[in-house]
Amino acid sequence: MQGRRQRGSVVAPDPNTAVGRARVAKNPYMSAWLSAANKITNTARSQSMAAAKAEARRSQKDMVSAWFDLLTPLSSKSKGGSTRRKRTSSSTSRAKRR
Repeated sequence: MQGRRQRGSVVAPDPNTAVGRARVAKNPYMSAWLSAANKITNTARSQSMAAAKAEARRSQKDMVSAWFDLLTPLSSKSKGGSTRRKRTSSSTSRAKRR
């Protein structure tokens, strides 16, 4: 009696067939809720990672500038020297504008 089912028994549909997949469909409300929850958590995670990276960059920049200021001697101001920039030749200026 392998081919016959007993009265009242339930046979699970084969998930490999299209009909079987349709019968065991997932809960659409839970799927929508999980999609929204994943979107929120991924947004929060990406924002917190961006903030952490920005803070790391700021603190690294501050540390490097503190060490640089500590290790380099104070520069004395030039006495009476001109601070004008050198003029470039006209051919060089024309080439830069192109």
